[in-house]
Amino acid sequence: MEAQSPQAIAERLSRFVGTPRSILFAGAGIPARLNIPTWSRLLEELAGICVGFGDDLSASLIRSRVAEGDYIGAATVYTSCKKIPKGERLKRLSALLTPSLDDSALDKLRSLLCLGLRGVVTTNYDRVLHNAFSHAHR
Repeated sequence: MEAQSPQAIAERLSRFVGTPRSILFAGAGIPARLNIPTWSRLLEELAGICVGFGDDLSASLIRSRVAEGDYIGAATVYTSCKKIPKGERLKRLSALLTPSLDDSALDKLRSLLCLGLRGVVTTNYDRVLHNAFSHAHR
């Protein structure tokens, strides 16, 4: 595949979003612009929480599964870590999944979300695109 100039990419994107019912399928790279962790970074943070509660074995298993590309397996290790009280385990996970973003952070996605798209589909675990769309369109 031949590399394209930024201008050529912008022109193709402009033509695409001008078509009826264009939908953006957004991966983790978009929220990553706002420093939202990707799966591997999120799981590394969960491993760090395990270490903080004295569960080096769970942390090691999480890291091993991430290295194998088994993100679901790694997350399962965290959710079953018995050394972290359940309420604390859920609270820490929730804090990672619901970061506080101010308007200036959400503005970084404004140009993307004002392209005239009919919708956005994502498998991301966060609500960044939802919040940014609401912010962009008030």
